[in-house]
Amino acid sequence: MQAGGQGMAAWIVCGVLGVGVSSCAPTVKLNTPEPIKVDINVRVDVFEKERPRTASADSKVRNISNAEIAAIQRHRNNEGQIWAMKNDGAAVEGENGYLETRPRSGWDPVYVAKLVAEENQDRGVFYAVEARDSKRPLSVIEQEAGRRLREEAYAGGKKAPAAK
Repeated sequence: MQAGGQGMAAWIVCGVLGVGVSSCAPTVKLNTPEPIKVDINVRVDVFEKERPRTASADSKVRNISNAEIAAIQRHRNNEGQIWAMKNDGAAVEGENGYLETRPRSGWDPVYVAKLVAEENQDRGVFYAVEARDSKRPLSVIEQEAGRRLREEAYAGGKKAPAAK
């Protein structure tokens, strides 16, 4: 017999043995004459959360303006696209805390400019609030944000390319 014929014979023997063994297996019945009864005990504990305290004159609680709410919502909605643009180099972090556009293939320059303008408008709102609350100049807040955002822009401590 040739080598190919020996392999075929082995498959035939395995097939016959497999059929023979499976026909000898015992039959197991899974149905029961009566339904299975289960006794379950459940304990539910209900706790009331502590109620928020009213804002006192010295507390850090303040009302958020409609402009801030809109900026937060827009920032969250655009966050994924902003990160994609930054990763692709279509937008870079400037030293002043605002995004700057860079022409990149695969990105519509009008769309990139629109999204960057929205993001920068939102950052302007955030920076103005921070400057007001911390009683520091807006330019200082922008410079600190620019430094922090550039350091965080790329993984591994790699700095973002300088905006020119």
